[in-house]
Amino acid sequence: RGAMAYDTANSQVVLFGGNNGSDLNDTWVYNGSTWTQVIGTSGCTTACTGGPSARDNLTMASDPAVGNVVLFSGNNGTSGTNETWVYNGTSWTQVIDAGCTTACTSSPTARGSSAMAFDGATAQLVVFGGYGAAAATGLNDTWILPLSYQLQASLGVAAGTLGFISTPTSFSFAGITLNGSAQSTPASIALDIGDATGSGAGWNVQLSATTFTNTNGNTLSDSDFQVTGSSPPAVACDSTSSCTVASLANLYPYTLSGTATKLLSAAVGTGMGDQTVTVPWTATIPANAYAGTYQSTWTFSLVSGP
Repeated sequence: RGAMAYDTANSQVVLFGGNNGSDLNDTWVYNGSTWTQVIGTSGCTTACTGGPSARDNLTMASDPAVGNVVLFSGNNGTSGTNETWVYNGTSWTQVIDAGCTTACTSSPTARGSSAMAFDGATAQLVVFGGYGAAAATGLNDTWILPLSYQLQASLGVAAGTLGFISTPTSFSFAGITLNGSAQSTPASIALDIGDATGSGAGWNVQLSATTFTNTNGNTLSDSDFQVTGSSPPAVACDSTSSCTVASLANLYPYTLSGTATKLLSAAVGTGMGDQTVTVPWTATIPANAYAGTYQSTWTFSLVSGP
């Protein structure tokens, strides 16, 4: 009194349950030459875990429209059940009212010895009749099982890291020639930031810099170097990334500092994925500056949170 159906997706026959003096819940597959027990420890009978409970007088049918074997109802020794399970070639999943036994509200009433078959014209399973809770009570109801199974799918997504994908090793402001007046000269720096943490916590970039000094020991003031304007810099997803573009706080104009201060601040829920922020700088060189090549070391740090 077990049940058997052909698994079209995996080209095998699936057998479940039955009774050999007591109800069984072992699952076996036949590939045309050999039988293999696929659920539970080899040789288990009524204590096989990972599938429907032990039962007989169940019904099974192949559903080639979705490539699965479907099991419905059965007697568990004391009463009929009305569970619906799907076998995908590897494991069983209860798809209607998951976890219910004899009180599955979205199913036909509990029963055993019903019949089920796949209707190829309508691509749905049809269930008819069987015996209800009282073994002598025959049923003549007809039910259709649609293809919209209530499967529970799961996918593990592990958190990655937050970091710079690449950073420039050096950059230069456009050179100037002293002319007796203060002059401004531009530069831009692109920061390629990758947030793969999956936390949506946002992030911020802090910057500190040493004093601009030339070979003769002459210096330029930190206040001469600014990110000008009154709005955040431009930011765009990298070409290979589907990112959530960072919503940057308005920290501008920003003045260079010898201590770490926030240059960029991405709001919570933004800045996820790989993206590049292009920061435009302006250096204002005073008229009384000494000639020479000035250098400064800039240190960027990237941390979680706005």
